[in-house]
Amino acid sequence: MDCRIRKVLLPVFKILAKPGIGSPHTPYETELMLAGVKPVAIINSSQMDESLQRAVESGKIVEIGRSSFFKEYSFYFHHSHKEEAKRVISIFNNTYGRGVLPLVHEEQLVWDFVEKNIGKKEKFGFLKSVFNKKLEPFEQLIAGKITSINPFRCFQLKETSVIENALKKGLIEKSTVFQKLEIVTIAQKNRVADGKELFARMYENEKGYELSNNDKKWNTRIGQLLGYTANDIAWSNGEKYQNVIKLMVATMRLRAYARKMYLLENKNSPEL
Repeated sequence: MDCRIRKVLLPVFKILAKPGIGSPHTPYETELMLAGVKPVAIINSSQMDESLQRAVESGKIVEIGRSSFFKEYSFYFHHSHKEEAKRVISIFNNTYGRGVLPLVHEEQLVWDFVEKNIGKKEKFGFLKSVFNKKLEPFEQLIAGKITSINPFRCFQLKETSVIENALKKGLIEKSTVFQKLEIVTIAQKNRVADGKELFARMYENEKGYELSNNDKKWNTRIGQLLGYTANDIAWSNGEKYQNVIKLMVATMRLRAYARKMYLLENKNSPEL
């Protein structure tokens, strides 16, 4: 976009960019890092293109470290939604296993399927109960009140007799989705300390740093290191925007683009 047009549209970009965004810099991490407006980034190794490699070789950007992993997750869904589940599983595996960004309609399909029928006010309480390994969400799933449970929110949950019996009776079904990644952490040359902290907190069990005593504290610090705004962090922590969450998701890509344009135009004062 022509810089003159970008300047004229800056107030619009600011309005669109200010509310919290789940992944505010995706898929523009490379561009924002090269422009110097994103302090630290975690990217897939496939994103280390020639321009980033040159920036690393010149010392403008510093590669902090790499981490490779392969994980499998159990994906539970209600038996009456088997065909939808097959499509969602395929999207999950393409996105997280092969690094293929989902299309907009695929993103919406996944969102609708894994969050369907959860009341707006109950949504954060529902997610907390999954994180805390409680059975309430599975009771809702078994009763057919919800369609599925996001596999990345219950990966530490051990199957209980309630879940095992429901699986045996065919009330719910389970499949496996996988995640295979080589992750690269990079930082601006003047933010290397932040890059090292991020890498340690993400991939080294917070070695050398004060331990986060809860998910919210950890999530907040990670967001700060990545250059997220207070609104982004509030969204991620389930503190804001829960009543308009579908609208927020539906407009996320547009708002991420607006955030990028705003940051590029305000390199010296990027705060919203």
